[in-house]
Amino acid sequence: MSPLRAAALTALAIAGFAHPAHASGYSFARDGMIADIERLWPSDYLELSPEATFSQLSTVGGLEFQLSMRPLSYFAGLYGGEVQHFSNAGYYHDWLCYASGDMRLWLFTNGGSDDEPRGLVDWLVIETADPAFNAGYGCIEQPLAMLAPGPKVPSIGMTRAQIEARYGTTTDRQQNFVTIFDMQYDAPYVTTNVTLRFERDVLTGISLAQGSEE
Repeated sequence: MSPLRAAALTALAIAGFAHPAHASGYSFARDGMIADIERLWPSDYLELSPEATFSQLSTVGGLEFQLSMRPLSYFAGLYGGEVQHFSNAGYYHDWLCYASGDMRLWLFTNGGSDDEPRGLVDWLVIETADPAFNAGYGCIEQPLAMLAPGPKVPSIGMTRAQIEARYGTTTDRQQNFVTIFDMQYDAPYVTTNVTLRFERDVLTGISLAQGSEE
């Protein structure tokens, strides 16, 4: 298991995918939500209302997709961009990065080839972030690739109260990061993880991961 996923198990128990490791040394993530999670990962998580589980995601450009179903090459073919690579301690991860003004979208895999599960996009992050760092991450300006909000997918700029209503839960006002987790214990064992970043109770970052094992 990669260090990218391993630290998520602290919060996600037996989830097989998710977020970056606390001490992974992800030197490419010098700003934004990924760097923040590495330093500020919350110690607990909230249970997700079953009605909030998302399965279909959409881009501003009209693409509908699910996580763990498409390789990075599929998104690159639609929206452009060059797949970026990172290796650390024998682990390999690939990503695409798109930007629209101060909005940044990351699409991650665990570094496998297109025809194997770990080569599929299983994790995405959309956030407000400093555009000065985008070139170093290989981001290209592409508004059509941005994640579109939906009935079960939050959007940047929502308030904490709106998020609590959306997910049927309450959050600790002292936590800038909130992790919401759900696992279905019957086949196909779908695991859903949502990590939210708040600044002054306004949502400025969203991390989504969802997958299943037969």
